[in-house]
Amino acid sequence: MMNNFKLLKSCQNRLVGITLFTILAIISSGCSKLGSYSIKAGRGAYNEAINYTDAQQTLMTIVRHRYGEKSTILAVTSVTANVSVTSKVGFNIGIGSKENFEGNLVPLSGGVVYEENPTITYAPVQGREYIRKLLSPIPIELLALTISSELSPEEMGKLIIFLISRVNDIKNPAFLSAKNSLSDPRFLRYVDLTVLLVSSGNLFFISSQDIPNKYAFVITDYKSSVDEVQEFLNILGISKQIKMFEDIVLPINFAIHKSDSPGISLKTRSIWDLVQILGSTIQLPEDNELSENAIKYPPPGLPTMNLKILSSKQKPINAAVQINYNRNWYYIDRNDKQTKTAFRILQEFWGVMIADASKGSLMAPVLTVPVN
Repeated sequence: MMNNFKLLKSCQNRLVGITLFTILAIISSGCSKLGSYSIKAGRGAYNEAINYTDAQQTLMTIVRHRYGEKSTILAVTSVTANVSVTSKVGFNIGIGSKENFEGNLVPLSGGVVYEENPTITYAPVQGREYIRKLLSPIPIELLALTISSELSPEEMGKLIIFLISRVNDIKNPAFLSAKNSLSDPRFLRYVDLTVLLVSSGNLFFISSQDIPNKYAFVITDYKSSVDEVQEFLNILGISKQIKMFEDIVLPINFAIHKSDSPGISLKTRSIWDLVQILGSTIQLPEDNELSENAIKYPPPGLPTMNLKILSSKQKPINAAVQINYNRNWYYIDRNDKQTKTAFRILQEFWGVMIADASKGSLMAPVLTVPVN
């Protein structure tokens, strides 16, 4: 009996050794792939969640502003994902009469457990620098670089209308007044010509220390677009003799009136201006007690026309972004290209402003949330 027990113990030890070796071999062969697997499994999900919640946060700010209520922005400052792998081995060995355990034992069992425990850190965006960025006009450099990028003509036109409130003596107000009950048709023509010349490779943005105020638009290689270039200059009130093989340099100035120099004077909107524009397009619920106290706006100008943020008692089924506030849903329809474009422009420029303002200014309190 003693010899049988020793033999059984020897077999048991050998079985454990083989099992452990097998599982360790499986784990070690997979460790090289574990890191890349966790990136594939986690990065897209984290990125999608941050993007969508950023959109929700922006929409919530717009809605709360329409109702005259304060809103706070939380920035995701870091996402740390801790990955762990554990293994376990189990086996059953019977001792005694075979009839006592036959069919009831699991000779060998094992498993590997993969765990991912993210830690997310938030910080409130606040302080003097953030407020200054929020209320300051969008820098000309950002505007010009965006216009010069590979945008579709439709997106470029919307961006110019949305962000520029004046070019030389042509006004583009977000809202109309009793004195100016119609938008200036010259601005739409200016937009059309700008889009045409940029798309055809005739109008470029440049930056140089040799140019007053550093920035300028350059019109070049316009042999086939002479009429459009001349109309473009005429609309801007620029008296300049066109010479076919000479580039036209138009310095860009930030000013509220046309300057005496032969260039372009621009006035851009602030991020807060854009929030008000989109807030004015909210479809207020008729039976909501807050709607009576919502901010009232004048008739819409060009930047505000054809934009709409919808509301509904029921959760929408075709929303690009949606939030629930005061027992109502507010959302942007997935098929509404114009509102989606305006909303995306606001998000992109707001993101830049937050990033610039947050350098060194995201102070405590910081909220760190471990997720198991």
